[in-house]
Formats: sequence, structure tokens, C-alpha cells
Amino acid sequence: MSIPGFKPHGITNVHVNHTGPRSSFALAVAGAVLAGAFALTACAPAATPTAADPTTASEPAPPASEAGAAGTQPAGGAASVLALESDAVLAWQDRWYDNFCSSAVIALGDENCIGIALEGVEQARTAPERIEAEVPSGVLGDELRAAAAEVAAAGEAFLAASCDTVPTECVAETDDLTDAVRMYGDVVAEVVAAS
Repeated sequence: MSIPGFKPHGITNVHVNHTGPRSSFALAVAGAVLAGAFALTACAPAATPTAADPTTASEPAPPASEAGAAGTQPAGGAASVLALESDAVLAWQDRWYDNFCSSAVIALGDENCIGIALEGVEQARTAPERIEAEVPSGVLGDELRAAAAEVAAAGEAFLAASCDTVPTECVAETDDLTDAVRMYGDVVAEVVAAS
């Protein structure tokens, strides 16, 4: 109903479109997302090369006469046997302790820990043959050979005591195995670091 002689003051109903691809709201959100993505990209640290990166050339290649020395990388960038051995020992120890394995758990017949122990035994028994080509001369090489022989003997003793089938009496053999693996890993890491 209109009042005669009364004229409205030109009030318009402003309607802001909050939906659709061209709405001011959608454009503002898109702008914020792009600004955030740019900020994250600009602030991200540059990739730093690691020692394991085969494309990294921070050190000159060793002379051909040193190609078989411990810790060196032969042509093609393959890691040395001793570096791989050190990684394998650390990986086994991580699995052993991450699964809360111990001689007491083995004695209880825990199948998971017995399986991990047997994997360590297999690594231990063949350690002397695997590393022989890269054993350095001198005292450190003698220590490495002795540690490899000891870890192999500990693996053999674990099997000889039937720890895989009758684990209840294997506390001493399991402790000897884990101690020998730890010592062997320490010596291998020392040789790799010294090379």
C-alpha cells in the first residue's frame, strides 16, 4: 500500500553474491589460498644433498688404486660392502629393540622375536665372507675380522642350542648373540668412518 504524496528515498536492496565462481567471497578465498601456497613455497628450505645421494659430488672420486678400500664407492656410485653391512646391522638392531625382544622374551618362546633372532643369525654366520674383500690392513682390519668371527660364532651357538625350536634354555646364547652383533656393528661403523 502506498501513501499518496510520499516518495521513498531511493533505498536499494544490496545483495552480495556469496556463491558462484565470480563472487567476491569465492575470489577472496582463492586469493588467500594462492597467497598461502606461495608463502609456503617461498619459505620451504632448499633440498640439501645427503651422503647417500649418488648425484652429489662433494668429494673427488678415489684413485683407481683405492677402489677396493673400505668405505669407498666404486664406479657407478654403489655403496661399499662395509657401508651396507653397517646399515644392515643397525636395521636388525632397530627391529630387535623396537619389538621389545630380549633373551627373556626368547626364553618365553615369542615367535616374532625368535624370527628376528634367526634373521640376525643368518647375517652373523655369513659376515666374515661378506666383508673379506673390504677388510683394511692394520689393527682396525684385525679388529674387524675378530668381530666378524665372533658374531658368526655367536650365530652358530644360537643354532647349536636349538634356540629356534627349544628357546627356554637360550638366555645365554641370545645375550651372546645380541652382544656380538652390537660389537660387530660398532667395529664396522668405525672402519667405515675411518675410510
